Amino acid sequence: NISAFFLQYTVLISVCALVLALTGKLWASYSLCASVYLTLSVISHYKTVINGAPLVLSDLTLTSRFFDVFSFALPQIKLSFHVVTAILVFIIYNIV
Repeated sequence: NISAFFLQYTVLISVCALVLALTGKLWASYSLCASVYLTLSVISHYKTVINGAPLVLSDLTLTSRFFDVFSFALPQIKLSFHVVTAILVFIIYNIV
């Protein structure tokens, strides 16, 4: 859904612009935006591996049952090379 994408993108860019305006640090703003996208991407990846369907907006209603979902998913989660690489690149990029 293209309109949902633009709404999400607009909200995220607005929050990042606010962080940039408040802190004056571009890296802080970038780290916030990138960490949100990295987290959602990793969650969507594992949801696709476990259920066969990617993360959708309606899945966010399950946040109130986080521990139930996490305890169900944890035994099935195995760190893949791609996920570890993405996390390491994010960490190294933010340190350097």
